[in-house]
Amino acid sequence: MVSWKCDVSDQLKPKQVQVEQLDKPREFDGLKLTKITSDDFDAVMELLLDDFMKNEPLSNSLDLTREEGYWLFKELALSTIGTPVSYAFRAPDGKLAAVRLCNILERPTKDVRYPKLNHKGALLALSLDIAFGKLLQTQNDQQTQKNNEKAYEIIRIVNELESKTWGLVGREVKRLINVVILSCHRNWARRGLVSKLLECDLGDQKRAGIDGAISEATAYNSQQLFAKFGYVPIYEIRHDAWFDEKGRRIFQCRDKTTTAQLVFKKY
Repeated sequence: MVSWKCDVSDQLKPKQVQVEQLDKPREFDGLKLTKITSDDFDAVMELLLDDFMKNEPLSNSLDLTREEGYWLFKELALSTIGTPVSYAFRAPDGKLAAVRLCNILERPTKDVRYPKLNHKGALLALSLDIAFGKLLQTQNDQQTQKNNEKAYEIIRIVNELESKTWGLVGREVKRLINVVILSCHRNWARRGLVSKLLECDLGDQKRAGIDGAISEATAYNSQQLFAKFGYVPIYEIRHDAWFDEKGRRIFQCRDKTTTAQLVFKKY
């Protein structure tokens, strides 16, 4: 299950908001619910590259390789680990059984313009730099982006969803939790872990002044899960109406996924 978030304004960068710590670690089926910290980077990347990427419909439909996906998932991980709203179920051996990678977004104080991404990579690099709240660390990373057409197409459709957020959620909504990625390792599937992660800290979120949750749901299964928890689609892109610059369909998913949705739940 997945959702991707790509903000293209400094005012949409993840914010540091104080959210209460769990009173004590919660346990379920031998797993401990814990906060994800910066120390978990390697474990998060292992889960994303070895399990999540293979099952996420957009990545799977494009046959995204580990090398092609590394820089993309690296930036997603860095934008979420260590925030007060990212959680995991951890197995006794220390490995991650399931994760909820999130950050917090604040409504911008002025209008935000979303640049149209081109296929030459210049605006792609700019968009991604801003989206993940940090500059890419090396020239090699920048060159990788420019040459990575598959990941570019994933970013482009997510960018289109993201651009609709603040115009559709209502002016009274000022602060949102951004559910970036939900993922469960295949060895721990069908135990309800992702469902438990989705609202494991709902009370803490509300006390921190978070008005609701937003996510880009790019998988059929995640769309169904979000609907079960009261999220509603506020914008949708059909894959059969989304094309590349030559007018060709880009995504032909191998599961039931036919759309990418921006989903929202107001608290």
